Amino acid sequence: MSVNKIFPSIQLTEAEIVELQTHLSAPVVVKYLTALAVEDSKELLTFNALDMPAQDIANRHLLVTGKLEVLTTLLSIKE
Repeated sequence: MSVNKIFPSIQLTEAEIVELQTHLSAPVVVKYLTALAVEDSKELLTFNALDMPAQDIANRHLLVTGKLEVLTTLLSIKE
């Protein structure tokens, strides 16, 4: 079975794209996404690496960095 059959491509209409941009650029959504990014940034900056194995540090860094990249992408969507 091909990956495309399991996860078919989803196309948004122009109206759906406009609606999505409207919602994601709403001030309350921007504020919420920014608050999430701030908390993730604090986590990345304050976790105690001295008490963790190197692999755990790398995994945690990748997880938080990935979350921040998603939030950055969402915050970059404008009307």
